[in-house]
Amino acid sequence: MQHNKIMISSLDLFGSQKQTRALVLLALLEDVHLSELAGLVGLNRSALKKTVDHWEEMGVLVSAIVGNQRRLMINPRFAAKEPLLALLKRMAELDPFFYETVGNLRRRPRRYGKEI
Repeated sequence: MQHNKIMISSLDLFGSQKQTRALVLLALLEDVHLSELAGLVGLNRSALKKTVDHWEEMGVLVSAIVGNQRRLMINPRFAAKEPLLALLKRMAELDPFFYETVGNLRRRPRRYGKEI
């Protein structure tokens, strides 16, 4: 069986390939802004918003307003949170796309005056 030769990021397990990528990246990043996630997976913001709203209605995700941003995260009260996170993180381990994408992110501002 050569299942690990399949690029996990190309599977459409959670809807489309890009929706699957979005959910895996959300599990890795733990909390992310909708626009940032849309940019990472290559979807426009409104298309991803429909998917996120659907996942939120199902109870898989929750969002919180932080300042003027809507931050997304896996719902800590979702009944299948732990198995879902385990699956998503395992999917990420099998496909270098995810760690390359997450590894290239800058999650906080650079200190003023720090050399690049």
